[in-house]
Order: sequence, then structure tokens, then C-alpha cells
Amino acid sequence: MPYNILESEPRYYVDGFVDEMLARTRLVISDMGPRLERLLQQMVDQFHVFQERNYLITFDAVRFAQTRWMQDGNLVIDFILSDVTPDMPDFPRHLVIDAFVDGVVRRNVPPSLRDEMSAFTRMLVHQFMAWKKHAPAVALEKITFSDVQWFGDRTLVIAMKYRGEPLTPKTTRLV
Repeated sequence: MPYNILESEPRYYVDGFVDEMLARTRLVISDMGPRLERLLQQMVDQFHVFQERNYLITFDAVRFAQTRWMQDGNLVIDFILSDVTPDMPDFPRHLVIDAFVDGVVRRNVPPSLRDEMSAFTRMLVHQFMAWKKHAPAVALEKITFSDVQWFGDRTLVIAMKYRGEPLTPKTTRLV
């Protein structure tokens, strides 16, 4: 596997860390992949509803402004309309995450929304990876997302549940 070691750590430490990260990533994607794909489909459906209500708006102008995980378990996403394309940092591609995200987004998302939805999906996978690392007993396959709903004109609300109960920040510490 081609990567550079920046510090003088023994190679087996680095190899072990990389193997652990790749394994956790594959686990998260195998457990969460179908639900994340369904979530993207629901979000795209809601964007079409938004476009019907605001018929002059194109998806090219939609940008994720802020994503918040609320104390009640809702994931709240605020959007702005902007013709300015934000400068995306040139992150290195992740061997497993980006292959998954590219496939799911290509299958479900219109081309004009792909950059924004790719970044969102990538962020969700990273969040679930971090949770799995710090709470290995968590059953990611028990996480569900409710139907995506508009709250006002520029906010989507997604209720997240774990074993049928709201998935709150407090819940993640108790598992």
C-alpha cells in the first residue's frame, strides 16, 4: 500500500492503523450503505418538491449552509441559494468511502447536486465511523432515518432513530 510515513513510527504500527481504519470503514458502509442510499433518494425527492414550489430555482444554486444534530435526535440541514461555487479543499481520496459515495451519488443524485450530496454523504460516513470507533458495541444496522421533511423554505429535517428511539447525542454516549 503506497503511503508515506511522516514520523519515525515502526512500519507495523502504521500498517495496523491503516488496516483498522479500512476495516472500520468497510463495516460502516456494509451496515449503513442501504439506509444512506435510501436517505439520499428521499432528499433528492424533497429537492424536486422544493423545485416545484420555486420553479425558477435550479439545483445548480443549492448549497448546504449548515448541518446540525439537534438534542431531540433530528438532523437539521440549512440551505442557501448561491451561484458562487465554494472552493472545495483538495482532500485526498479515501480508498473505500469515496468509491461508495461516488457510486451511490451517481445512481441517485442529479448531476447539479452531486458535489453537495457527496460531501454530505462522506460526512455521515465519517461520523458513523467515529461513533463505531468509540462505541464498538453500537449496532449501526439499527440506525434509521425518517422521511425527509421541509421545515420552512430552506431547511430539511431528518429524524434519526436507534432501535426505534430518537438518536440523540446523549444516546451515543450511553451505548
